[in-house]
Amino acid sequence: PHLQPSLHRNFDNEQAFLDRYFNGHGQIIGPKNGEHWCVYYTDLTKSNFGVTSRRKEQTLEIMMLDLDKNVMRQFMGNENDDKCARTVTISSGIMKTLLGADKVDDYFFSPCGYSVNALKDDAYFTIHITPEDEGSFVSYETNAQCESYESLCQLVINTFKPGKFSIAVFTGEECVGRNFSLPSVKFPRYHKKVCSAVEGDWADCIRFANYTLA
Repeated sequence: PHLQPSLHRNFDNEQAFLDRYFNGHGQIIGPKNGEHWCVYYTDLTKSNFGVTSRRKEQTLEIMMLDLDKNVMRQFMGNENDDKCARTVTISSGIMKTLLGADKVDDYFFSPCGYSVNALKDDAYFTIHITPEDEGSFVSYETNAQCESYESLCQLVINTFKPGKFSIAVFTGEECVGRNFSLPSVKFPRYHKKVCSAVEGDWADCIRFANYTLA
């Protein structure tokens, strides 16, 4: 963090900046001295679109660290590589995590790195990968309407094989995944370290859990 511009060195600075433009709410979920998630939430549905749709919205986010080196090797390269992003998307198993998306925009960076954004009807999927050994990181996010995210989470974890990961699930009051119970989800070989839930006027329900290899 100390190498970042001053705005991004801590969450308080970022929240203060966003508050200049939005009537939002900053929240740290999980222990500040352990694995936690910083989220800034603002509801634009009323002010920008004239409708209140967030009651039916839900999102899943998976943040993965210490990824398997063999998996990450697929996203390494150099300026002379002619790797096709679609080939990597298919061979790595990422395509399966997009749940049949029919619009896929994938990109292989030089000298390394990868991202994909995909759409299936009203659902989006986005994945970003930083494969370097000293700081490997993968993020996965979707708003796909699933009653349970358990099988999708397991598929994503099996695809990237992280050493540790965090899951955050946001659910509105009327979404199909409202009753999804993150605390009950178990992953073979992983130990659950933190599990938190936040509810309030600023957000309907956010569930957060952190896992590490047992």
